[in-house]
Amino acid sequence: MDNEIYRKKLSEVAEWRIPELKDWEIKEAKAKARGKGRRTNEEKYQEEHEAVFMEIFNGVNPTHNIELVAVKHQPEICPDCNKVCAKGRCQEIKFYSKNPGHINHRRVRCKECGFYRDPNTGVFDLPQGPSTQVYLNWAKREFTLRNKLAKKDSDK
Repeated sequence: MDNEIYRKKLSEVAEWRIPELKDWEIKEAKAKARGKGRRTNEEKYQEEHEAVFMEIFNGVNPTHNIELVAVKHQPEICPDCNKVCAKGRCQEIKFYSKNPGHINHRRVRCKECGFYRDPNTGVFDLPQGPSTQVYLNWAKREFTLRNKLAKKDSDK
């Protein structure tokens, strides 16, 4: 892939920049690398290399990796609540651990409309109150089904 095509495609989904070189960063890196004594040939070459990039490319080293600044989210219409989610569909997934008489389960909620996903149908149409009982009944049913299947497998 051509470098320009890559940068164009990357610009469609994210904000990015090429890191700039500063004189003090080069000197600090050299001081950290060696400490005391004479510089090695590698360190001399690295310093010359960075100095050349500072002059030729105006403080930008094209061999360094691109820094990701931010991801661009595409606005999306929620198919269940028909509201526009500015950062795509945001879902909140909470894990409910075992309480007395309850079974471990997770609940999925749309952060835009506030409705919970019905575990039986997969549609976000449950308000908060009824969702608790629906999820508990669903978790209990799944738990008993898993136990029956495990019992059948162990009997064979």
